Order: sequence, then C-alpha cells, then structure tokens
Amino acid sequence: MLPTGSGLSTLVAARMMGSAASDTRQRLAVTSQELTTGRSANPVRALGPGTRTLMSLETERRAADAYLDTTKLVMTRIGAMETALETVASDLPRLAADALGAGTRGDLPAMEAQGTDAQAALVRIVSALNTQTGGRHLFSGAATDTAPLAGADAVNQVLQDRLAATTGTLQTQADADALAADLDLAFEDAGPGGPNTFTGTVYLGDTGARLAADVGPGQRIAYGVRADNPAVRDLLKGLAMIVRAGDSKTPDHAQARARLIELGANRIQAGLDALTGVRAGLGTAAREIEDAGKRHDAARGALDTRIAGLVGVDPYEAASELRALESQLETTYLITGRLQNLTLTRFL
Repeated sequence: MLPTGSGLSTLVAARMMGSAASDTRQRLAVTSQELTTGRSANPVRALGPGTRTLMSLETERRAADAYLDTTKLVMTRIGAMETALETVASDLPRLAADALGAGTRGDLPAMEAQGTDAQAALVRIVSALNTQTGGRHLFSGAATDTAPLAGADAVNQVLQDRLAATTGTLQTQADADALAADLDLAFEDAGPGGPNTFTGTVYLGDTGARLAADVGPGQRIAYGVRADNPAVRDLLKGLAMIVRAGDSKTPDHAQARARLIELGANRIQAGLDALTGVRAGLGTAAREIEDAGKRHDAARGALDTRIAGLVGVDPYEAASELRALESQLETTYLITGRLQNLTLTRFL
C-alpha cells in the first residue's frame, strides 16, 4: 500500500534530504581535494577561455621537467667520467719518472720492478675506462652496451705482435726505436698489422660522433669521451713499452731496454698532456650543462607561479568552505534521521 497524505510528504522529504546529502558529499570531496592540492579541481570550468593559456604553460612546464631530468642524468654520467679519468691519470707521472730513472742508471732489477708497476697501471686504466653508470658504459661512444676496452692483455698482445714483426728482440737502441715507431702506427690502425690493429682488437666501442645531450631548445652539447681517444692510446702505448722493457724473460740489452723505457715515458707524458685537455673539455661541457639545468629549474619555478595564479585556490576560502560543507552535511544527516523516524503510525 502506497503512503498517502503526510506520509507521502515525509517520504519525499527524506528522499530530497538524501539527494542533498549526496550532493554535499561530492562538493566536500572536491573542496577537500582542492585544499590538499592547492589547485582547482576543474580548471577548465574555472578558466573558460583562459584554458588555452593554462595548457600552453603546462606544456612548457613538462618540457622544462624533461630538460632538467636530462641535465641531471648527464651530470651524473660526467661525474663518473671525471672520476674515471682521474683514476687513469693517477700515479702515472711518478711511474714514468721512476722508470726513466731506472733506465738512466741501467738498473735492470729496477726496470723489471717498473715493468710490473706499468702492468698494474694498465689493468687499472682498463678497469677505469670500462666503468658503467646505470648499466651504460661511459667510454664506448654510442655503443653503451659494450665495454670499450678488451683488456690489458690485448694491449700487451698488440705490442708482442709488433715486436715479432719488427725486431724480434731488443738488442740495440735502433731496435727500440723501430718497435716504438711500428707500435705508434699499430695504435693508429695504420701500421703493418693492417686495419683494426687497435680498433676492433683493443678498442671495441663505437667510432662515430661523440655523445651529446639536448639540454634545451636548439641547444645540443657534446660531452662524450671515448677510450680510443689519442690521449688514451698514448698512455696505453707508453705503459706497454715499459712493461716490455721490464720483461725479465728476454735477453734484451740493457741500453735497448732503457731506450724503450725512455720512449714509453715520452708517450705517457704526451698522453697526460693530452688528457689534461680532454678533462678540461669535459669540465667545460659540464658547466654548460649545469647552467642549462639551472635555467630550466628557474623557468619551472616561474611557470609554477603562473600556473598557480590560474588554477590555484585560496587555502583560507577552501578551508572555510570545507567547514561549512561539513556542518551542512551533519545537519542533513540529522534531519534525514528524524524524517526516517516519522512513520505514518507515529504521525497519527
């Protein structure tokens, strides 16, 4: 049986109050969200024609974020590269000087000791240049999934191959000169050993353009350093020569070994000088990329301010509205509860 008269009015009123409560809950959720985020929950409705400006600003904001992420990532890589190159250069001036001293004195035991030190330095350099950051090799050019250097044994093997192809053993200073000249060509992939004596045997990375980063509209900064850089080649050659001069298993003449040490030390010094330029260039790229990051960070802050001016809500007004809606909802619940108790029987 359907309710009639006052009973029907009470039912209608209860339903109306339920609908009002639902509406108030929705408005309460929206206001709560706006108070939490500080942004209008419906900026399109709030701005009207100004929505296009908001969309443009948010596009710029996303671009600034992307460029800033790029600069941070590249700066991390450059930091790891600088550390690796510092490791490469460390202790080499001392090693070259000590080896020269041993050669000048004709001190065979000291030469052999310096040969051992040079081998350890080769291993250290190869390890440093094969370093990775985030699963990417840093000195392989674009071939970031490939270790750039095959290993210290590969460097020594190139030297042994060139020795066998030229002098066999080091009996005279001329033998040392011939070996050094041939090794220079081999490390440039142009010697009698044919193509890929160094590249493809010792260096396994990419030989294309340097790695570069897009750090802004129209701003692309090259920062890559490869392990086939001439500075690195000179260092590897020089160390390999000192390793060979310190080999106690061969009946080489002391003067020939001393000459090879001298030539190796000269190449180490040339490599260190060139490496200084490489590190300076890397530092310049780092400063430019860091400056770009600072510009994007500042731009992002300015964009945030402009966006907030368009879609931001007054926190005090939002808090006041929230309290008013909570009070309204409590009142609605109270009235709804009373209406539900007004049955036809109790009314009569």
